[in-house]
Order: sequence, then structure tokens, then C-alpha cells
Amino acid sequence: MGRRRFRLSGIPAEQWVAVPDEEILKSMKLIAEMEGIFAESSGVTCLAGLKKLVDEGCVDPGQKIVLLITGNGLKDVENARKVSGTVTSVEPDLDHVLKRLRVH
Repeated sequence: MGRRRFRLSGIPAEQWVAVPDEEILKSMKLIAEMEGIFAESSGVTCLAGLKKLVDEGCVDPGQKIVLLITGNGLKDVENARKVSGTVTSVEPDLDHVLKRLRVH
């Protein structure tokens, strides 16, 4: 399906960007840390690709670009756990959440 969409977009195959799974997982963590977005791995593939293009000098780091994050992290809990490390459980109560976040 992804290849079909690229063909429909008119982008030649030689301009496609491939990124390894490791970079996609790093992007899951990056967008969570920088923007507070809990995204699934397929949703952040565009961020991993953009990072690669910036690193290769194909895209100006100061350029404004919109990325569409298409799915939340609850669709891919296994990979979310890989990048988040230890998971902390909190009672479903606002006071417990605030205490865990150390908000007084």
C-alpha cells in the first residue's frame, strides 16, 4: 500500500527514503520527549525519514515542515515499551497521578 501511495504522489522511486527500524524506534522516543506525542512506530516513520534527509543535507534544518502522525502509541505498545524503558503504574486517580509527577 505504501508503494502505491508514493506512485500516486508522483515521487520517483529514486527519491524514496528508507529508514531502519532502529531509527523509527528512536523517532518514537524523540517525538514523545520533545512534543509529548505518544505515537506508534508506523506513525513516526515520516519523522525518521525527515531526520535522515536533514542529516544527509537534503533538507534545510531551519525549514518548516509538517509531518502527519497517523496513529497513537496504544496501537504499538510493544515498541513503546522498548523505547520507554521502565513502565510506572499509577492508580487511576488524579491525586496519585500528580504525586507521581511530583506536582504539588
